[in-house]
Amino acid sequence: MGLRDDERRALADIERRLGEEDPQLAQRLATLRPGTSRLIWTALAFLGLFIGGGVLVAVGAGADAPVVMVLGVIVAAGIPTFLIWRRWLRKLGGPSEPEPDPDPGTGNGTGNGPGNGTGRESDGR
Repeated sequence: MGLRDDERRALADIERRLGEEDPQLAQRLATLRPGTSRLIWTALAFLGLFIGGGVLVAVGAGADAPVVMVLGVIVAAGIPTFLIWRRWLRKLGGPSEPEPDPDPGTGNGTGNGPGNGTGRESDGR
């Protein structure tokens, strides 16, 4: 969905005024690549988890401590896998927080209010 003509003109005017008022900031913003910094930090975080988990596995193997080794595997592989899986599900529009019942007193069968669970009110018998 693109911008309308008047929005494009307004944006061009803002860009022009910014270039006149603060040319250094305008130049910096023109060369900025959005998301690059976040990508670098994410890659470093995953690398840190992998290295940290590997160290835990090595320490656990050297100390003959299987619990530490399992913890290392979880840190090195489990946490990154979970985070990637969760991000992927969000992109697909996967599970999200359930919407609260707007009228909890209706007995609409969701278990969020009084009623018999059928969505119909009972007559009290």
